Amino acid sequence: MRMVSRFGGNIGWQMNIKGNIETALRIALGVCFILSGIMKAVNVYSFAQEIRLYIEAYMDSCFVQWTVEIAVIICAIETITGLLALKREYIAVVSVVLLVIMSFFVWLTGINLFSPSLMGSIESCGCFGELVHLSPLASFVKSVVLWGMSVGLFGLCLRTDWGKFFLKNFLMDSKTYAILVAGALPPVYSYLYFENMDHIWYLAGYIVLCIIVVSSLGFCYVIRK
Repeated sequence: MRMVSRFGGNIGWQMNIKGNIETALRIALGVCFILSGIMKAVNVYSFAQEIRLYIEAYMDSCFVQWTVEIAVIICAIETITGLLALKREYIAVVSVVLLVIMSFFVWLTGINLFSPSLMGSIESCGCFGELVHLSPLASFVKSVVLWGMSVGLFGLCLRTDWGKFFLKNFLMDSKTYAILVAGALPPVYSYLYFENMDHIWYLAGYIVLCIIVVSSLGFCYVIRK
């Protein structure tokens, strides 16, 4: 009986450790993605210029004409993914999205650092908008660290959380759509009004939208759930 009790206690202790690590990873990645999306969306046109540089250097030039739209989509995806990462029951599918996104950024920042174009490495990745400028090395290190965290989260979710995820529940949950709308608001607002509104009023409106995004967390769910 003692051995069974000890064995059960060890399993419970290990599950608690696993749960705590998973919670820490998803909250850290979620907050990072939310901040990244919101800070870039302050000026999607500036972020679009960074995207243009990367496309011209390392990708097919046919995407150049869509840089602003791509900037809006990236900001929205990052913010929405970050918000959904804070929802415990959706972390299985979100962990895959996080891993895919970070794998792409590791490749992109890595090729920019180790195999730059003839013009040299692009100096700023624009990862956190115009407020934070990272060197090519810092951008790559940041991407590798976040990729490692994504791999860890995916590994923790692989065996247990996929069995608890139901696509129907995800699609039928009204909170999911509230998160989609809240995450898309900042970049769409920037796309529509940054160049057509006085900057003081623009910033005031953007701050209000950021408050709405943050408020959606409390409205839709508690972080531990």
